Amino acid sequence: MSNSKLTKKFSYLFTSLIFLSTNGYSLSLDEYLKQVTANNDEFTAAKLLAEAGFSRSEEGFLVLSPNLVGGANYTKDAQPPISDVFPNAKNVSKTYQVGVAKKFTTGTNVKLSYDNYHTENIYPSVPVTPGSPLPPKVKYWTVKPNLSIEQPLLRNWLGAETKALVQAKNAQALAEGHRNNFNKKKILAEAESAYWDLATIQANIVIKKDSVKRSSKLVEWAERRSKLGLGNDSDYLQAKSSQDQRKFELESLLDQQKAVARLFNAFRTIPSSELPDNLASFKKLNIAQLKKHTQIPEIVREDLAAQYQVYLANKAQAEISKQNIAPDVNLNMQYFPSGRDKYYGDTARDALNRKHNNYSVGVNFSVPLDRKLVADLNNSYQAQSRAALLEYTRKKFELTNEWQRLVEQFNLYVNQLHIAEAMVKTQESKLKNEEDLLKNGRTTTFQTLQFEDDYFNAQAQYLDTKNKLLKLTTMMKLFNT
Repeated sequence: MSNSKLTKKFSYLFTSLIFLSTNGYSLSLDEYLKQVTANNDEFTAAKLLAEAGFSRSEEGFLVLSPNLVGGANYTKDAQPPISDVFPNAKNVSKTYQVGVAKKFTTGTNVKLSYDNYHTENIYPSVPVTPGSPLPPKVKYWTVKPNLSIEQPLLRNWLGAETKALVQAKNAQALAEGHRNNFNKKKILAEAESAYWDLATIQANIVIKKDSVKRSSKLVEWAERRSKLGLGNDSDYLQAKSSQDQRKFELESLLDQQKAVARLFNAFRTIPSSELPDNLASFKKLNIAQLKKHTQIPEIVREDLAAQYQVYLANKAQAEISKQNIAPDVNLNMQYFPSGRDKYYGDTARDALNRKHNNYSVGVNFSVPLDRKLVADLNNSYQAQSRAALLEYTRKKFELTNEWQRLVEQFNLYVNQLHIAEAMVKTQESKLKNEEDLLKNGRTTTFQTLQFEDDYFNAQAQYLDTKNKLLKLTTMMKLFNT
């Protein structure tokens, strides 16, 4: 087993042991996200795919890198010769080639090679016609240092197709890198949202437990008053029904907490609905710190960067397709000094000393004759390139619009949070005042219960607004990162 697998397995077991054996421990957001990054397979996969994409971001330049080329061939030619004197004559040739080939951004293909040919004519030891003389044995070497250049004149003119191939490859790899990088950040954002959801429901449970506790005291108080003849049964029954209702709501919250906790734990690969008793980060809320997330110099997001690379790849692919149907006209040039002798050393020496210089210049072409089809295809490729640009432009508009909406929503939630916080204080003061009145018999149990509900509802609204603000800030972190 590899070290990375052992480390990950140990991390998972360590997290699980702490989680299952510790009661009442505090878990900060940073600690939770570290556990997610260490144990979440989907996050790890996205991270690896992003790294793989970025590491291949120069894959297209492989088209322009030099290549070692060469080969070896053995040929035995047993075709009937022109002369009938030796019908069983055979020609044997051996070829050895090695060289370097390179494509340039101008579309030019250059190849420099060293070619060796060994030729031997094999005749039967006895001529077919008696008395005919035996021909001399033919056995010689040919050596050619060979420089060949091919320059496109129409298709791939100035390397249009070559450059498009490079760009398509690089852009596809970068798009994959940015896309998976965004997926990685999105997983962390979703995990952080799960953290805030669990923190919110835990805080609501604390409030609801306090509500049940208060209602229990009120039930006891109303029951004592009823037994002493200071109150009627309706006050007691009102307090008891309110207590039952709050207990039912508490049980519903506890049930919801299990579902939220299971999702919370799933992000760190723990198959359980158990949870820490306290999520420390929820208690601290610095509005000024949160507001920094709304102040970014420009709207940038990884999925937008991925879309831009998709646009470049599609644009390049359209250019490649356009070049594929263009008239193919190439200028070919060759220069190959050569030597020929029965001894290899003398042959190579003559060739390298350029004793016999040879040249070759030519043009080859291939032109599609269905010009109407070519024109239609060119129009479709232009439309493809235009569509890719429009998709990117639309994506940028949508993200700009989304960012503006998030900023507006952030300011709204901040204002609502201030109002909710003030409302909690007001409802608390109102409830305390009403409880004092109830002790002196100057108000009804129903009124007190109503004020308690108002107070707890105000707390729940505050927590809900706080949760919305934190989750909104989490989504804003995806921008400009």
